[in-house]
Amino acid sequence: MSHHMKVARQLQDQGYRLTPQRLAILEVIKGAGCHMSIQDILDRLADSYPTLSVPTVYRNLQWLKAAGLVAETDLGGECHEYEYIAEHPHHHLVCLECGQRLNLPDSLLDPLRAYVREQYGYEPRMEHFAFFGICPSCQEHAHHEHAHAEEDADQP
Repeated sequence: MSHHMKVARQLQDQGYRLTPQRLAILEVIKGAGCHMSIQDILDRLADSYPTLSVPTVYRNLQWLKAAGLVAETDLGGECHEYEYIAEHPHHHLVCLECGQRLNLPDSLLDPLRAYVREQYGYEPRMEHFAFFGICPSCQEHAHHEHAHAEEDADQP
């Protein structure tokens, strides 16, 4: 039995209703192994489900998110992206200059989770974060550009 079918069976055992569209979306997003937009999912399912719509995909993604299988993240693009995370929760470091993305381990947020619990009494929901900054390569590039600009300004 494939892993996504095991997940489907577990969800059914918990009383969740699994429609063909829901299973298809789960299969596509898990099989992709990367972040996907709603349009990416629609494109992958267009042949099998030609009448599938943006609202239907969105509703099913929200359901999968609530079930803890999928994370929704704003990685700085024009739209939110979705990723299967049930087996490997993680976070991202995104370069604001070149768009490079690095995965960060979920354990990175453990001290923050503990702090929020201790200081505020909240049980934090930190399923999938994106941290933004400038990668070392872009920093180096900017440093060289700045140095050249200063040299040019010093020239008479």
